[in-house]
Amino acid sequence: LSIRRQRQMCKETAPENLINQLKDDGKLLIPIGNKDEQMLTLYIKNNDTFKKIQIEKLKFVPLVGNGGW
Repeated sequence: LSIRRQRQMCKETAPENLINQLKDDGKLLIPIGNKDEQMLTLYIKNNDTFKKIQIEKLKFVPLVGNGGW
């Protein structure tokens, strides 16, 4: 995919490099979605599994860098 096309695609999960940094019982609160609408999402690591809790729709400024838009 081109970089332009990748930026148009919706981010449906947290970037893997962030999730991999979580320790047991670690939490990651992150906006998931496209540049027009996101869902505030909480990931909780328990052993080798993750629980995903969608909290609320919202709009954040664009993410930059690897894993951003």
